[in-house]
Amino acid sequence: MHYERRERGFVAYMKHFLRRELTKKGRNMKIKLITYLAGFFLILPISLFSEEEDERERGGIEEITVTAEKRTSTVSDTSMSITAFDSSLLEDLGMQGADDLMDQLPATTRDAYDVRIRGVGRNFRALGGDPGVATYYNGIYSPDFGIAASESYLYDVERIEVLRGPQGTLYGRNSIGGAINYITKKPTFEPEGEVRTVLGDYGLEQYFFLSSAPITDDIAYRFTGVSVARDGVQKNVGTGDDANSLDDENFTMTLLWNINDDMSFQIRANDRLSDRIINQRLLQNEGYGSNRGTRNTTDAVYGLRPVTEDTPGAIRFDNTITGAVAYGAPRRPGVDNIGFPWRYNPMYGRSDAPSTIGTHNIDHNHDPLCNEFPYGPPACANQHVKFDQNGQQAKFTWDLNEDTTITYLYGYVDYNYDFNRDLDDTNSDFSQYRDTVREDVHMTTHEINVNWMLGEDIEVTSGVFFMDENRQQTYGLHNNAPYILDAANYGALDIPWGTVAAATGIELALPGLPFIPSLNMMSLFGATNPNGTWDVAPHVRMGDAPLGQTISGRWEGDARGNVYGHENEVQNDAYAVFTQGTWQINDEFALTLGVRYAEDEKEALELTGGYAELYASALAPYLPVLNLMMGAPYVTIGAGDGAVTPLAATNVALGAASYNLDPTLLATYTAAAQAGLVPASAVALLSVDPNMPITPTCEYTATACAAPLRLGQGIPYSYTRRISGSDTWSDTNFRINLDYEPNDYQLWYFSVTTGYRSGGYALGVSGQRDDTRDENGVPTGTGQRLVDYDKETVEAIEIGYKGLHLDDTLQIFASIYQYDYDGYQDELEQFDPIRGAGANFVSNADGITNKGFEIEIYYAATDRLTLSGNFSYTDTEYGEDYLVFMVDDPVNPVPVFGQCTQGYISCEVDNPSFAEDYTVNLKGGPLKGIPEIKHTMRATYESDSPFGPLWWVLSHSYTGDFSASGIQRALDRIEARETTNLSATWYSEDGTMSARAYIDNLFDNKNYYSLGTGDHETNYNRTVGALSPRTMGVDVRYKF
Repeated sequence: MHYERRERGFVAYMKHFLRRELTKKGRNMKIKLITYLAGFFLILPISLFSEEEDERERGGIEEITVTAEKRTSTVSDTSMSITAFDSSLLEDLGMQGADDLMDQLPATTRDAYDVRIRGVGRNFRALGGDPGVATYYNGIYSPDFGIAASESYLYDVERIEVLRGPQGTLYGRNSIGGAINYITKKPTFEPEGEVRTVLGDYGLEQYFFLSSAPITDDIAYRFTGVSVARDGVQKNVGTGDDANSLDDENFTMTLLWNINDDMSFQIRANDRLSDRIINQRLLQNEGYGSNRGTRNTTDAVYGLRPVTEDTPGAIRFDNTITGAVAYGAPRRPGVDNIGFPWRYNPMYGRSDAPSTIGTHNIDHNHDPLCNEFPYGPPACANQHVKFDQNGQQAKFTWDLNEDTTITYLYGYVDYNYDFNRDLDDTNSDFSQYRDTVREDVHMTTHEINVNWMLGEDIEVTSGVFFMDENRQQTYGLHNNAPYILDAANYGALDIPWGTVAAATGIELALPGLPFIPSLNMMSLFGATNPNGTWDVAPHVRMGDAPLGQTISGRWEGDARGNVYGHENEVQNDAYAVFTQGTWQINDEFALTLGVRYAEDEKEALELTGGYAELYASALAPYLPVLNLMMGAPYVTIGAGDGAVTPLAATNVALGAASYNLDPTLLATYTAAAQAGLVPASAVALLSVDPNMPITPTCEYTATACAAPLRLGQGIPYSYTRRISGSDTWSDTNFRINLDYEPNDYQLWYFSVTTGYRSGGYALGVSGQRDDTRDENGVPTGTGQRLVDYDKETVEAIEIGYKGLHLDDTLQIFASIYQYDYDGYQDELEQFDPIRGAGANFVSNADGITNKGFEIEIYYAATDRLTLSGNFSYTDTEYGEDYLVFMVDDPVNPVPVFGQCTQGYISCEVDNPSFAEDYTVNLKGGPLKGIPEIKHTMRATYESDSPFGPLWWVLSHSYTGDFSASGIQRALDRIEARETTNLSATWYSEDGTMSARAYIDNLFDNKNYYSLGTGDHETNYNRTVGALSPRTMGVDVRYKF
């Protein structure tokens, strides 16, 4: 079922009209599609080789006008690497979004977050960071690539300009990799209109409407309406709807006022709502050892523990790093500590759940009533995303005189998106692990630039830019499990020691202190907690902590199952001043010089909190006595016969478990006691089953339980912290460009440019917070702070060529380049000697090089046939030491080799040499996320038919394989992908109507663009982000 859509009167009317006129209500969509496609393709043999073909003269190449350098020129005249798509080409290709655009561009790829140009993009999405490719809408900076790339499905776009390479002078902000500018069509003073519908498989229905006309002699408007709906293209083999559906509406209004002959003002506003089933990652693989490649239904929790060879269930591992041999066995719930997020295996005990490993199918939780943030209470799970956006772009132009033009640009964006995503890759009822988010962004920009001529040979553009951006994000990791939803029962930990002494005759006391009857176990935790000790400290929630502090309290449950959450805010105030001038030295040479100073000031606030568990640690020896109060036998803590882990003893103390006595051992030691060989009091102690020493009070899969098992470190508590940070980053960038035009058909250029991306705060990343420290790095004891990362800079050299050949029928654009980076920003796992553990950090790498080659060719082979394509080669390298801590390798599992203890953050190292064994130096290797080879081939052909001209388009794109990690393992390799699209478009003789039949991804290749790997807490899963399967449909337009 679709989510209920917000429909307005116009949309409802257009849907009715177009369904009636274009689809003939009641017809089977698939039959119609096959009929249209077959009809068009049967015409091809008749018309492809027209007898008139040899008599036709070769046509020239039509140039696309661009404004890449904030002045009007053609692509051929612009001395930089730029690819442009005008409205005709967008229509011919059926381009509707980011994936379509990426397929047609050299050295440009999409990843999980944004877009990369020549490998430069965004490596992490944490709040407080910035993209590496700047996105502009009508020349105005946009804070999110996804907004511009998907607005109105590129309907009524005049052109798209893609600039490759640093654009540090004229564009500046976040254009270290390049810039993409989407330009929409302007209002017209000649009335025009259009209705359009696209109907396709997966229930696709797209409706478009356009109207433009004068209001007065000086004022014109342009209005567009778009409504899109589609069923999911990801097959859900469990219950619920298929994922990755569409349900989207957008309305735009543009007004143009020609104030006088010298002044004009244009303003455009849009209002968009998208409410759909979000796409889900695909599970490619999981598991370890011999069970890799299968869903684990036998172990209640994920992960391994180190054991000896003779332990039941032991699996041998041969360490490919050190050569060591070790054995591991599945961890035991409630006995062996597991790490964040302390959850059960959602596949445990299930025989009904389909396996989706290695397929393009999914299995996710789906509650059809779970469509509004914050998704509870009661807690609910769904694959839902809602995006609400409105924006404005305004432009005032004043031709001061024949030589000087002043332009003012204003931009406003207000958007928020919510989502609720299934993270455990299965439709489970007892363990629903998911994340939710609401991000709210408000941004205002102002830019004033002046373009003027100094004499006849020098053209200068100068300006100033201001930005005010505020981002707020509410994020949560949730699990619908009783130990999260409900208040904790602390059992024996709440019993006063006086009561214990009265019942057992044993007086508990802290070392060096007398027996204090009023003490209990919980009163010993939180001695320095501003909220009080845990016997009385209430549950704390986000917002309760003073600035710079962490506070904690008892766990009293969370109705939405919140395991971890944050409420973060970043305020970014940026400004820049720039100037760039071009001196036409003579008819052959021109010199461009530009400079820009930019400054970013960021203030960040992070509120975090949720559920955690505390290890009993030094207080563990008290547990055997306390457990007597629970009716349990006296069982010691430690290793060997008659001893259990602190976690097992803690669960008994909480009433969540009882000791499991092995019947064989019990019979043996009972007989031994009767024979006087062992004390009777030791029988139970010696009979505890060493393989599974406890029996839980409730089933692992129970959805309700008064005393649920604790899986992490034992003693549940709530916590929250409030920390902040502020900093300023700045840089000065320049551009030097030398152009050489030996004739009217060729341009050679040499450029040296620099680029800059601001530093920032990676809010929500575990390693990006620390104690406040003095200049020597010593904690001051005054609280905590956010840790920032530094700016990223690049110097780029490029040599390019643009030329026309063969009587203007062959166009060639080519370039070679080299980038040198400092401060390359990336998020990765690194070992922190202060923590003695691995944690996620955003850090900077220096000495990185990026070099490559690109070529674009357009050949008008005949007046009917054109061939075009592009090819790019990219080679990158880490030039200096850059260390990564590797904890996600199923071949060498971290916990098996006995030198790593699972902590709250990550792997806490017991042996320092272990950190060295599992640390990889990326120096000398390539950067992640960058294919070496990428190319596109495209053929277009105009043929005749009895019904009018047909325009055929065949395109094929190839993106080479690459690694999603700098470690360059087979585990991280994303396979090469290919996509072939085919379409045929019919145009009426008067040009008022057209019909386009298309098949995208003709061969139904199973392609994906992103990849993630997990450690033993997620069963070493390997997941990917999928691209669309084969789709087909018909696109009909009528102009009036």
